[in-house]
Amino acid sequence: MLKNTISGMSSKQTPAKKMSNKTVKNHEELDFEAAMLELESLVSSMESGDLPLELSLKKFEQGIKLSRRCQKALNDAEQRVKILLDEQEQEFQESVD
Repeated sequence: MLKNTISGMSSKQTPAKKMSNKTVKNHEELDFEAAMLELESLVSSMESGDLPLELSLKKFEQGIKLSRRCQKALNDAEQRVKILLDEQEQEFQESVD
């Protein structure tokens, strides 16, 4: 079933759809946007209901890893913004004093 889906891919598919047919070995190498695209693609394929149980479980596991990767990237970005805002506030306070 999956083999037929892969071989029947349209050339008009987006890069994210094409990427979803390949297994990403190291999710840590993906930037946030690529990880989100891959996660969206995994969710779509799982929501179709056409996958065998074992493949669904593998995709679910990949999705959890991607979700954690995205959450970490968001947390890191939030921390960087907080540091920048704190520095700006400190500079402002020093200029007022």
